[in-house]
Order: sequence, then structure tokens, then C-alpha cells
Amino acid sequence: MFGKKAQEKLARRMQRSNEFMLREISDGLDSIRSAQDIPLELYDGFWRARESLEYQAAFTESEPLVSICTATFNRPDILLERTLPSVLNQSYKNIEYIVVGDGVDEQAYKSLLEIDDPRFHFVNLPERGQYPLNPELRWMVAGGVPLNKALELSRGRFVTHLDDDDAYASDRIEKLVNFAQSQKLDFIWHPFYTETESGDWQVNEAQHFTHGQVTNSGVFYHQWLNTLPFDLQSYRYREPGDWNRFRKFKHLGVNAARFPEALLYHYREGSQKASSNTF
Repeated sequence: MFGKKAQEKLARRMQRSNEFMLREISDGLDSIRSAQDIPLELYDGFWRARESLEYQAAFTESEPLVSICTATFNRPDILLERTLPSVLNQSYKNIEYIVVGDGVDEQAYKSLLEIDDPRFHFVNLPERGQYPLNPELRWMVAGGVPLNKALELSRGRFVTHLDDDDAYASDRIEKLVNFAQSQKLDFIWHPFYTETESGDWQVNEAQHFTHGQVTNSGVFYHQWLNTLPFDLQSYRYREPGDWNRFRKFKHLGVNAARFPEALLYHYREGSQKASSNTF
């Protein structure tokens, strides 16, 4: 008979083993899907581009421009009070903040036009993107149309994202630029804080570059990867649009690494919590 401690140790070992096997299966499926999804010319195209001086400039320039992209739809109050300040108050100053409205209403449109900062750029699409009627499938790709527009408009050497109701830590961009340049990284992901139902914060450690651990607002990557936009059909795989995109980056063989600190505050949907104590 095993003692209680031995049983607990065995249970933990089995759990880790099961988690590893599930990750291996998931990674295998991602590779099969990505091999089908990525145009053949991009395999050599990525490696050819990566050796160019233009690509390498992201790693050698002093304070390269960073593009921050947000899609929004009719919640200007939260964006203006929580999300926008966390971007414009970054310790790293060479940024452009691109917000694209998914066909926002007149109130939101006017509110966003009033922002007076040369780093802020707002574009509103003439109509909302066409997404699936099924709520679950819609969630997987909603916002993909304005995000792709934001990628088209971005000029930075590096690109990152922020949902319109979340917030960055004040030194996020500075730390990620330094990390990317020091290791010549094409792609970075990091842990993030999530707000619980009780209003407390807990950390998602995001230990692995895999589905369920990497979130759209918790990544930072080289501008060349805009070559692979958000796929508005990813719901056909029952797959969120952000992970559909990131697994393709992974399949191309990007130099990717996890930054160890939590640099994002992911608020629960509908939260009105004041954010001044978080960034």
C-alpha cells in the first residue's frame, strides 16, 4: 500500500504525464492544419526575409517603432478610461496606437475622434464585419476584420495587440522590445493577470506556446508576421482566430520565447473595476 504522500506524488506525476500527452496531440493537429493553411511560398519567404537587413533592423535599431493594434465596437468609455491610458502612458514612447472600429455607432465615433495625441490613430469601418450567427463561432472570429485593417495600417518594426477592455503594465513595451532585441526573437508571449468573478486577480502563467495559454493581448512579434493575417474562417476548425494565426507562426519556425513576467491585465467581460491601481 502506498502512503498518502506517495499517492499524491503519483497522482501529480500522472497528471503531468496526461497534460504532456494532450499537448503532444494538440501540437500534432496544429502542425497538420498549419501545413494545409500556409502557402508554400511563405516557408522559404520567411527564412529569406529573416536574413535580410530590413528584417534585422528590428533587432538593431535604437528604439524601433512599435505598433499597438486594437479592434473596438461600441464601448468607448472603457477604452478611454482604462485601455487607452495604459497604452499612452507606457514608459516606452516610440509607439503608434491604431484603433479600428468595427462599424461603431456615432457616439463611439465622436468620442474616439476627440483624442488628441499624435501617436493615436482611429479608423472606423463603414459597416461591421460579417461573422457567424452562432454565438460560440462568432466569438472565435469577431473583431478579425478590424484587426486585419489595423495590421494593414501598422508601420512598426514590432506589432502587438490589446483588447478594448484590457490594460497593459506600464513598462510592458519597453521590456518586450529589450527582450526581443537581446535574443533576436520573432515572437514573444508572456503570463497575464485575469480578473476573477470575485474581482481578485490571478496569474495565468502561460507556460507553453500552445492553445489556451497564449492570448491575443499577450503577444509581441516581428512586423513581417503580418504577412499572415487573421483568418475569418478559423471557426470552421472550432478554433479562435488568434490561436489559428499563432500556430501558423509556430509552424513556420519562428524564434519564439516566453517572457517570464505578467504584463497584461485581462478584465472579465463587463467589469467596471477602476484600473488606476494596475498600471
